[in-house]
Amino acid sequence: MKFCTQCGSSIADDKSFCVNCGEPAPLSTFVPLENGEENRLCHICGEEISPHVECQRCTSRQLDKPKTNRSRSASTKRWPIYAGIFAVLILASGGWLYFYVHKASSPSIATEPFIQALKDGDAAALSDEVINLQTGKYVSESSMKKLITDLQASPETLTNIIKNIKSQEVAPNTEPYLFKLTKSPQKKWLLIDQYTISLIPVSFTIQADKDAHIFLNEKKITGSGTDLQKVKDVPPGTYTVKAVKNGEYGKSETSETVTIWQTTTIPISILFKEDYVTVSSSFKGAEVFLNGKRYGEIGDTPLKIGPIASDEPVTISGTFTYPWGDVYSGDIAANASEEITLDFPLDTTAVLEELRDDIITYNTSYIESITYLNSSALRNVKGVLLQENIDTVKNLQKRSVTYGGRLENMIFDKKSFSLKEARGLYKATINVEERYASRWNDPQDPDAAITTPKQYFYTYYCEYNTENGNWDVVDSTEHKSLTIQEPF
Repeated sequence: MKFCTQCGSSIADDKSFCVNCGEPAPLSTFVPLENGEENRLCHICGEEISPHVECQRCTSRQLDKPKTNRSRSASTKRWPIYAGIFAVLILASGGWLYFYVHKASSPSIATEPFIQALKDGDAAALSDEVINLQTGKYVSESSMKKLITDLQASPETLTNIIKNIKSQEVAPNTEPYLFKLTKSPQKKWLLIDQYTISLIPVSFTIQADKDAHIFLNEKKITGSGTDLQKVKDVPPGTYTVKAVKNGEYGKSETSETVTIWQTTTIPISILFKEDYVTVSSSFKGAEVFLNGKRYGEIGDTPLKIGPIASDEPVTISGTFTYPWGDVYSGDIAANASEEITLDFPLDTTAVLEELRDDIITYNTSYIESITYLNSSALRNVKGVLLQENIDTVKNLQKRSVTYGGRLENMIFDKKSFSLKEARGLYKATINVEERYASRWNDPQDPDAAITTPKQYFYTYYCEYNTENGNWDVVDSTEHKSLTIQEPF
């Protein structure tokens, strides 16, 4: 007789399973020991018991079960339980790790304390978290205190910073404003994303006098020797820019307070505008004098003289050199911040006299050239007119014709005179009435030798020759008649 190891029911020796529960019948009911006796085990608690006796430990019905079979069956039944528990632990640990890494990798881990510190004005907390984008070093607490003070004076800017940081969380490509949120290439424990918040420094340019000393928040800046001083990579915020200059009339100072949140290319001007006399003139190259001493000369832009004390007027004058002499502007009394214009009116009488004499010289030389058939006699003429005169002499030479007349008078019209200057070249025009006692010596025409009074009207176009110091006639236009309005 055998007994079921599952439910304890008796199993016939010829049966291979329990008819009560279906459990396979044990292969052997008894395990022989060395002394020939049989060993039995309780099917409930596994206690060794004597044959056909109740278990003294659990009072269960005895079973004929070999010790070795009972141990193998218990181990076989427990391993799926252990495996299941282990799998659940693995899944739970993996899920927890996933959610932990996901949460710890959020940029809000960096932005939330940053935003809170900004709102609270906690400079110490910010200095432990914010780095300088340019240097890569943590921003000092003193710098953060100043920035917080400037931001508290500009609530709109503070609001825009917070909005921008939140936008950078959602969209990393958002253009940063004052602060930049950056994802670090290195991960914590090779799993967790790390983020840094950087302060974006600003750069700007200060426009001041070349010889002025410039101060930024009372700290002196090394001069550049030019009127543009560059300030690079400083924290954004409010700055007081001051310029100090020692002039002929004492120490002058000017300042400007500006707030700069982002880099700008527009210069901050702290020129001593209120302490300068601005001198302008259409006469480029004119020399300018301050209280009788040469100060400079007129260029493409107005000349600034100073700095000048506001309660002490100065005397400005100038001299312009024309090709035919210097012209003095006269003295002008000026105060600081005043704009004056220097004028150098030309003495047209002197110019007209020189122009008249040079045109007469030209006409005289022309008569000489056609009288002696020698073009080298021509003077004070160039350009197109010179070539025409040479061609005329050649033509007369071919025909053996010479001039036998004389110039009797030239009447210049002062009213028609004009003078212009362009790029240092002076040009003049004037109308002239010419009177001749004309006579030609022509072998083919004896009647031409009779002296006849002639009258001609011309407009002469002249240019001043700075090398020779005279006017050259470059062209002329003949008229049938002209009215001389103001004879000269």
